[in-house]
Amino acid sequence: KLEAQSAEQEKIKEELKSLSERQQNIVRTQDDISSKLSVILAHLANNP
Repeated sequence: KLEAQSAEQEKIKEELKSLSERQQNIVRTQDDISSKLSVILAHLANNP
């Protein structure tokens, strides 16, 4: 029973690691979109 619990905990740890990696990717994507949007807005502001 203890072994099964330990295996379950390992699985949860792996899933958490995967989740946090995906979250970091989302943040990077949002930063990327944000910087591209800033460039577009600056361009529009300079060229009315």
